[in-house]
Amino acid sequence: MKQLFLITLVLTALNVHASQVREVSSPNEFNYLISSNSKVVVDIFATWCGPCRRMAPIFARLAAEHPDALFIKVDADKAPQILQALGVDSFPTFKLYTNGQPYITINGSNEKKLEKAVKGLVASRSVADIDAD
Repeated sequence: MKQLFLITLVLTALNVHASQVREVSSPNEFNYLISSNSKVVVDIFATWCGPCRRMAPIFARLAAEHPDALFIKVDADKAPQILQALGVDSFPTFKLYTNGQPYITINGSNEKKLEKAVKGLVASRSVADIDAD
């Protein structure tokens, strides 16, 4: 039992669980994760936001369906520096990145648009292709 715990601890520390949703509150960690992962999906939310709570299970499902992308959650109340740097003032806001560069931003709880954007990001499609669908 102790060995299983240690293995789980090491795998968690190494972020081996690709479908895991990772919560980030440090600007340095956020910037590192964006720049060091080829496909990143960020959910900027507030715990008091109804639409954010509605989108949370959808975000988790997308993370499980797309293990090739890193899924990050940023709590607005715990990470005001990240919000300020990104210019976010409404919730939820979803920001997708490819190779450290902005890919698309989705404001609000538009489930279909988020699903389409994540599929496009993972398939390396252009944003124009996503908007045309």
